[in-house]
Amino acid sequence: PLIFVTSGKLGSINHTLLSLEAIQKRGIILDTVLYNLYPTVKDKTIQQDTMNFIQSWLKDYFPETKFILVPEIKD
Repeated sequence: PLIFVTSGKLGSINHTLLSLEAIQKRGIILDTVLYNLYPTVKDKTIQQDTMNFIQSWLKDYFPETKFILVPEIKD
């Protein structure tokens, strides 16, 4: 089983969907998607929108896959 790490940076939706499509076409079991909140950003709009989109997409295409947030690193 695979653990896939992604983030909420600009372009992450495209990167994530392309990767998930490849995972699906190869019949790889996707156990978990880790959503990395690092690096810290002031405006979390893109990060939040990306997270919501990916979670929704996973529910439709990988309903058994866990979604876990990786917290920000604080100094």
